[in-house]
Amino acid sequence: MDSVEAGTAVPLIAVCVCTRGRPQMLRRCLGSLRRQDYDAAELRMGLIVVDNNPEPTARPIYEELLEDGEPVGFVHCPHPGIPIARNAALRAALDAEADYIAFLDDDEVAPPHWLALLLRALQESGADAVQGGVRVLPADVDDIAAATVALRPVTLGPVTLATVPLGDVLSPAGPMSWEFRESLATCNVLFKARLVRPPLSLRFDESMQFTGGSDREFFMRAHKRGGKLLRVRDIEVFEDTHAERRTLGYQATRAFAAGSNYFQRISKNELGPMAAARITLRALERSVSGVVKLMLSAALVLALRPRSARAHWRKGCTSLCFAAGCLSPLASIRAYPYRNVQGA
Repeated sequence: MDSVEAGTAVPLIAVCVCTRGRPQMLRRCLGSLRRQDYDAAELRMGLIVVDNNPEPTARPIYEELLEDGEPVGFVHCPHPGIPIARNAALRAALDAEADYIAFLDDDEVAPPHWLALLLRALQESGADAVQGGVRVLPADVDDIAAATVALRPVTLGPVTLATVPLGDVLSPAGPMSWEFRESLATCNVLFKARLVRPPLSLRFDESMQFTGGSDREFFMRAHKRGGKLLRVRDIEVFEDTHAERRTLGYQATRAFAAGSNYFQRISKNELGPMAAARITLRALERSVSGVVKLMLSAALVLALRPRSARAHWRKGCTSLCFAAGCLSPLASIRAYPYRNVQGA
């Protein structure tokens, strides 16, 4: 690995991006990280790129960053699997003596104040980990610092806007708000490095190689060991859209996998009776929700509202798939949505 810089009093945030076979998305993602706007007296950023391809095909993009003098680290991790790549990123961050670790997906783009705001949220809340949200990236937008987009009204501090600069979506003027969670995801997250140092020494579960969900299971273990986890409002990144991911078949598979991952996460971190109760209740809740949505879809067809009918039909199907996934491990059935790469 080519290591990030370390050794000064200013805290170092290792921003980790795991990638596999998506060079165009990776270039856009890393470009947004290079344009992060922050006070160098308050934080240092080190980019860690983990290439999960059999061959290090992401290295040319990494070398482009080196040419611009960016402090980065490159790790080639040929053994496929998201949790395996994430653990390689953790090792690289620890080798760099990072104080904080952030994860961003390679199909995501971060507005200019993203990292500074995540750090602010972590420090103001006293949390061990904070996660922001995700919006769909508008088409043909490469530099969100210079772009504007019409959005549903969002509140930025005391002001409500209908059309905002994309770069300002992550610049709330007022106090931040958050809510406690027992688990988080790595698609837009910052956490203290103490979670992966002794005595906790947390790592992603590599048995969840292609199932997804290893991030939520990781953070649930952190929560069970006393970690304070928060979901922060208004700190959002933008996700590139993949045509395959918009299909009902893919979304149903993802929902089924999410259900089976929920089973694994809860059964691993709760006592037997509590785990059984939580899994049963979640499966029942999603089953009822799915049936209600399908019934509403049928009513909307009769009301000649086909677009709304299709949306509720899709939601109903995915809810039922999640419910089935919650119980599928009992029959040794699992889904593996991450065997193949979506996007380019």
